[in-house]
Amino acid sequence: MNYFEIHLVEHCNLKCKGCDNFSSLAKEEYLDIELFENDIKRMHELFPKIQLIRLLGGEPLLHPQLTDFFDIIRNYYKYDTTIMVTTNAILLDKMPVNFWNNCHANDITIEYTYYPINLDRDKHKKLAEQYDVKLIPFSWEYKENKTLHRMPITDNKNDNYNNYNNCHKAKYKCVSLKQGKIYPCPTIPNIYHFNKFFNKHLEVTKNDYIDIYNHTAYDIDEFLTHAVPFCGYCNVNNITYDHKWETTKYNINEWYDE
Repeated sequence: MNYFEIHLVEHCNLKCKGCDNFSSLAKEEYLDIELFENDIKRMHELFPKIQLIRLLGGEPLLHPQLTDFFDIIRNYYKYDTTIMVTTNAILLDKMPVNFWNNCHANDITIEYTYYPINLDRDKHKKLAEQYDVKLIPFSWEYKENKTLHRMPITDNKNDNYNNYNNCHKAKYKCVSLKQGKIYPCPTIPNIYHFNKFFNKHLEVTKNDYIDIYNHTAYDIDEFLTHAVPFCGYCNVNNITYDHKWETTKYNINEWYDE
């Protein structure tokens, strides 16, 4: 395993339609810093050589202790590991000086998603240059033509093995760490936001995750190479990639196929 991601904040200040982390449905919720340190310490014991760790949300810049997370993670994972904080950039030019200084000191890369909203991108770039902080667009997003992909979920379970083999999140691509557990994708640990908001009951079982405190690195790697029961809830055959970006209307069909 060369990658994992972790949510520092569950909610978001940009309510995207069909958010696949369900952040647009989430109540205000922040990761506890002590829990974070315990989990990062254990992950470093298991996987001391990680290429990339993403600190996500929700919107991570909302966390009042954000720079403390940077200090903690860099204390364990040194400079051969890329640490990225992924943001929608709405708050970026409002962040205090100590944020920028800390990003520089801990070699934190700021990765911004490119939504078609009114932001001063040039100001962001100047701030990053001023404090010598790496600022990059998320993945392939280099211009404001943001579209959304939709991976629908359903109560009518599909073939979980087929779903796993054809999922763009599976096979180590989106390994998620949450409260001492590793999940093969972020949909599973965050489905509780969807369930609560729409009064649904898509079940996460003990076979959908692996506890980092009770298993070895070999166990975890082995776990991530195969489908889990929750994979059956995803309707991979109906995934689409070209929805125009807009804010949510809180319609269940943004996420769900009847």
